[in-house]
Amino acid sequence: MEEKLRKLIPGRVTLSAFYYFDDQRYAQIENILVTMKRWRPVVILILLLCALTVVLITHAIFIFIFYEIIYQVLNRALAKSKFLKSYASSRNLKIGMDLTPDMVTSRLSQKINPGYKTSYFISSHKDFPIKLFELNYSVGNKNKTTYTFTVSEITVEHGVFPHILLHRKDLKKHQDTDYFGEDKDTEVSISSNETTYNLYTTSKFETEALQICTPEFVELIKTSYLPLNVEFAEKHVYIYTQTQLETEKDFDELYRITHEVIDRYGDFLVRMKDDYEALHEVYTKK
Repeated sequence: MEEKLRKLIPGRVTLSAFYYFDDQRYAQIENILVTMKRWRPVVILILLLCALTVVLITHAIFIFIFYEIIYQVLNRALAKSKFLKSYASSRNLKIGMDLTPDMVTSRLSQKINPGYKTSYFISSHKDFPIKLFELNYSVGNKNKTTYTFTVSEITVEHGVFPHILLHRKDLKKHQDTDYFGEDKDTEVSISSNETTYNLYTTSKFETEALQICTPEFVELIKTSYLPLNVEFAEKHVYIYTQTQLETEKDFDELYRITHEVIDRYGDFLVRMKDDYEALHEVYTKK
């Protein structure tokens, strides 16, 4: 019996306590050990499954978080698409597709990835074509920051504006260099009492910048509750805010300012074309 127990219990184990087992008790223990040996592969499999489960739980949590992010992004995109479609329908706007940075003369577009595409609203006011769209660009690698702009573009047919920027002082100035040639931007003094905006223009166009961005023009832009910037470039006027608009009220407000600019200054901006061409041939020089 001692020899059998030594075989059943490996290692250095004291067997003196087992000398008092009778044959019945021994048979019971032996049966238990046989049963345990038979179930040993099952126990090992359960242990492996438990270990695998820990790994799977970790992966499952990651998969769920990834799933939830994708779901929320797609759900938000779908909701935004439905909203834009509804808004366009209610305001008699057309929707254009695949607007690319090369179609935009604002310096904002110089920051955008060349492969960027977006849809846009198409309308007009007093024969001035209007596009409304979003642009965004990112800076940084690990700690990436994305800037989103909602932009209203007015086209002044055959216009030849220099670059002029009416820029809010509380927002980052997105253009650091002159993208339209070697001329450097010049800051133009609007008024010593102006605390909301700075005015910049390509060098030698200070007079034209002041002709357009009069105190009355600045006050018009300031009537909006949206933090608006205004940029003139080639044949376009860009009125934009550094945010993503998501309500009818906000879109209506951007359109209100756009229409007001056309109502008050549209004809004047068209007439300035001859002044620019006559006085500043250097502007159109490549």
